[in-house]
Order: sequence, then structure tokens, then C-alpha cells
Amino acid sequence: MGMKTATIRAKNVPGSAVGSKRYHLYVNAFRQIEKARKQGFHIECIAILESIMADRLEARRVSLNPDEPEKHRFSTLGGLTSKLKREDKNAEMQVVYSDIASWAEKRNRAIHEIVKLGAEQSTNTWEERYSNLADTVTELYALLSAFMRQSILHTKCVSAIGVIFPRKNGQG
Repeated sequence: MGMKTATIRAKNVPGSAVGSKRYHLYVNAFRQIEKARKQGFHIECIAILESIMADRLEARRVSLNPDEPEKHRFSTLGGLTSKLKREDKNAEMQVVYSDIASWAEKRNRAIHEIVKLGAEQSTNTWEERYSNLADTVTELYALLSAFMRQSILHTKCVSAIGVIFPRKNGQG
């Protein structure tokens, strides 16, 4: 059986309602993150935030390569950051991409090794490991903010900032 080709990111064109649909997905995603965060469901927060970050990185890649549809496909944080490091010449964005890649490595250890017992971690309890995930969530929020601050200065995606940070009352 052959490998599935990655999905191409939807383009917001007049009459498509893609922008509105994406906005509502973001608003609901942030509502769910806040619910999960209050209940201590850190892994859920990380998964949703990571999806948002990947979507923003994919948007950045599309803005850098508007006429190359093969570069408009869904991808992972690792894949996106390494490709953007090659394609985006902006020095400030390079720092943000490196920070995101570093966070992704930390996330991999936090999530994928939560029940694995390495020699140096043999004294960490479940409670310690799980509570450390709250820091991972906080770090990704900060990275998302940094990415948006930098990309807003260097792309035409000005409206994205309101989607990423909806008002507290849940209205966009």
C-alpha cells in the first residue's frame, strides 16, 4: 500500500468562507484549551496548541511560497521548522523557528517518554512528570505569541493575530 500524500492547506479566497471557518475553529480550540488547562489536562492542551502552531507555520510557508502548491501541504512541527529555516531569510524568524524546534524536542520527551524509565529519571513519579507538562503548555503559548509577533511584522497575515488571541469573552 502506498504512502498517503499530505493534505493541501485550504486557501482563503473570496466566497470560500475558509477564513471564517478557520476563525471559528481557532476560537473553539482556545475555549477547549482553557477548559482542559483548568482541569489539568495538559496533554490535550499540548495537542491542540501544537495543531494551531503547525497551522500558523503552514500559513507562513504558503505566504513565502504562494505559487508553489507542493509547499502548501500539512506537515509536522519538525518538518515545518526545518523547511522554513531554509526558505525564510528573515533573521528574527530564524530564531523563532529554532525555539519552536527545541520546544518540539522537549514535547517529544514529555509526551512520548511519560511512562518510560530512563536511568537518570528513575526517581521521577507520575505526579512529577505530569505536573511538568503544565510548563510545556505555558512554553508553547509563549512561543505561539512570539511567532505571531514576529510573523505579523513580516507577512501580510495581519488578521491572524485576532484569531490566535480571541477576546476573553469568547467572541472573536
